[in-house]
Amino acid sequence: MLSNLSKAFLGCLLIGASATGANALTIGGFDFDDNAGVDQLNASSPANTFRIGISTATSVDEVESVLTDNSQNTTATLFNSSAFVELAFVDNVLVNAPGIDLVIFETGFSIGGTDFVNVTINGTTFAGQGVDTGEFAGGFQLNQISIELSNFGILEGGEVSSVRLGTALGDLPTIAFVGALNSTEIPLPAPVFLLLAGLAGLGLAARKHARSD
Repeated sequence: MLSNLSKAFLGCLLIGASATGANALTIGGFDFDDNAGVDQLNASSPANTFRIGISTATSVDEVESVLTDNSQNTTATLFNSSAFVELAFVDNVLVNAPGIDLVIFETGFSIGGTDFVNVTINGTTFAGQGVDTGEFAGGFQLNQISIELSNFGILEGGEVSSVRLGTALGDLPTIAFVGALNSTEIPLPAPVFLLLAGLAGLGLAARKHARSD
């Protein structure tokens, strides 16, 4: 039988393998890896500039929770002309590759309704308008805004770790999901890798010792 340390190490390996699983999410006709969504909220306007469902957000943490849960059915509405979110990737980074690099999903208030969203990357801002995906999320039309990093001055192969979204042209968009189509994982820090290797070594040593008894 494997020692507890060996089991822990194998568990870490499985977690790492699952992070690279292909096409774990399909949203709006796009296939995403299971770690493709944004991971954290770096900055935002005050909580009272957002709506979660029909209620004013009670905290910025609540806004972060619905925007980083890898679900298009939980949303945050930028309910003030000054509202914005800066969303970051932690376990991976966006990469400028051929084709669409990033997709932003927003929900319209009615069938045929789409909103403009100000998208800022690398200091460049464009107003993107949602395009109907033919799907619904939370009972509302699900729209997508496809982003190519080249349009923001990012060279081919260049990396981006965050994106800022804000209101545009008087619209108050409802953000459902923000996911990377082209990305690369951030490797484990060296101390963590050495720790995992050490655990593996201890596990193997304990196993050999148990067999010799």
